[in-house]
Amino acid sequence: GKTDADATIIIDTGSDQQVAKPTQSGSFTLTVSLDDGQNLINILAKYPDGTEKSETRTVTVSSESF
Repeated sequence: GKTDADATIIIDTGSDQQVAKPTQSGSFTLTVSLDDGQNLINILAKYPDGTEKSETRTVTVSSESF
């Protein structure tokens, strides 16, 4: 993802929570484990001035062969 370099990123999948600190350019990367079916991923950016921005993404995983 991409955000401000001074933000703290919290990724919550419901079963796991991880924290990332962006690079100087604001990019960040985390690897999360997903279950088959729908997975909600909550992304929260916290900024030094106390403001927060959040987004939720739904990712669907299928291990079924096509």
